[in-house]
Amino acid sequence: MVGGSITVGSSRLPLWTLIATAIEENWDAVQDGWNVEEYNYTAEELFEFLYNLLDARRGEFARLLLEIANPNRENIHWWTEEALK
Repeated sequence: MVGGSITVGSSRLPLWTLIATAIEENWDAVQDGWNVEEYNYTAEELFEFLYNLLDARRGEFARLLLEIANPNRENIHWWTEEALK
């Protein structure tokens, strides 16, 4: 199994660390707390990433969740089944 996080550019800073701060506070708080300026990462880039991930018109994210959820209901680990990889 492969694991890991989506990161800010070529840094090791995971995007999930920024999202709560950006939503609950604002982009200034992200810049103060996570030093994203060092990586030339902007609020617009985070927006574009989240928009593309969650874009309902394409439905790919929802399709992926459903593909993973179905085997989980049957206690099948999707990463062990060749047809689901």
